Amino acid sequence: MDRMHELVKILNQWAYEYYVLDNPSVPDREYDKLYDELQALERETGVRLPDSPTRRVGGEPIKAFARHAHIARLYSLD
Repeated sequence: MDRMHELVKILNQWAYEYYVLDNPSVPDREYDKLYDELQALERETGVRLPDSPTRRVGGEPIKAFARHAHIARLYSLD
């Protein structure tokens, strides 16, 4: 479990650098290696931490874009 917490912390920092700062500090291959290790641990233990990067897609929304209300509900976002 300690390793999972460590991986989540590292991967979340790297994702922030990549998606928010647009300044990755590690190559994609290194990120993918640790991400795969985390996924394997999650499968083995059946545990997914609430802040695990495996629970989300992409980064934070870019604030330069305005919010938009859709006329029809987008069920794929649920």
